[in-house]
Amino acid sequence: MTKLSFVADVHVGNPTAFGGPVQAGINQRGREVLATLERAVEASQDSSALVICGDLFDTSSPSPQMISEVQRILMQAPKVLVLMGNHDMVSDTTGDNALGPLMPLTNVLTVEEPDLFTFENTALLSVPFQVGDCREWFPEAVKQLASIPTPEGTIKVLAFHLGVIDEDTPAFLAKAHDAIELDVVKGLMEEYGISYAFCGNWNSPKKWRTSKGGIVQCGALCPTGWDNPGWDYGKVWHIKPQQALLGSTEIPGPRFLNVASKVEAENAMGRAEQTGHQLYLTLKGEAAEDRELLEDVREWGVKARSVAEGETAREATRAAAQAVRGASTLNDALSRFISEMYLEDGVDRQRVQALAKKYLSAGGK
Repeated sequence: MTKLSFVADVHVGNPTAFGGPVQAGINQRGREVLATLERAVEASQDSSALVICGDLFDTSSPSPQMISEVQRILMQAPKVLVLMGNHDMVSDTTGDNALGPLMPLTNVLTVEEPDLFTFENTALLSVPFQVGDCREWFPEAVKQLASIPTPEGTIKVLAFHLGVIDEDTPAFLAKAHDAIELDVVKGLMEEYGISYAFCGNWNSPKKWRTSKGGIVQCGALCPTGWDNPGWDYGKVWHIKPQQALLGSTEIPGPRFLNVASKVEAENAMGRAEQTGHQLYLTLKGEAAEDRELLEDVREWGVKARSVAEGETAREATRAAAQAVRGASTLNDALSRFISEMYLEDGVDRQRVQALAKKYLSAGGK
């Protein structure tokens, strides 16, 4: 019986903030991301396929060491489908992305263009990221895949790399070119008889019900930093379509928290020890003024920083400037800078990056 597992937004790379010691070209945080991916593969061993819904890599030019480790990890899975995400790609020209080195792996299929895959009586409609306004290309891509003949009784499942806009989405993201309205997704699923949909791109996990099943925004398998604060990340989603069973497995990995007191720090440390998460703390408010607390937290083995009011932007600017030093291309430099730059709570970094790329490609006009 078919079982499919889904993850998204792994963002394999060498993060700069609290990167830690480098071994064979990979720093400590980079290895934590790789370890999280390996645990996700282990949690999907009994699945017909592990589907990565985009942004396997954090940059379109990952280092040879990163590529080698990803190859090693993915080879442990029975079958893997990797959808191209916006972070993986340079352009939508075939092959102009970071997924090429995975193609020789016999158990891995890279998805650069919309395609349909079948598993017993389940059809997986796979739609990778494309440039341009998704309101124009996404419905057409789903329509074309849904028109491919399948045996009667086949259950259709959709995988794609776009954020989902609902009533809780901030106004500044409501017209994002890399996100699609919830009602549009529901309408396409209803029209073409799609039972379940799984997507990547936006890093917060979320679920919505539909008439036949549901929609899952997988959320980041690895949060990228303090712009993804909290515990609610690192999920592998599992679906058994024939039984209409949907569930998830929490995967230990990096977690980034803001704490305002020693009690909050102790509670976070206790939870991290129980779950196996690697903890990163920012001490804010009164806790930021307590230098002894910062020393205590670091003695616990927790990576921590103290950010007093007014210092957040300056510290982020320094981190962003440092991150750019290792960039090999303008696209890579832009991605690294925006990943570390200071932004107000609720501002989506991927949206900022997309707008910056659009501005640069237009020659500043």
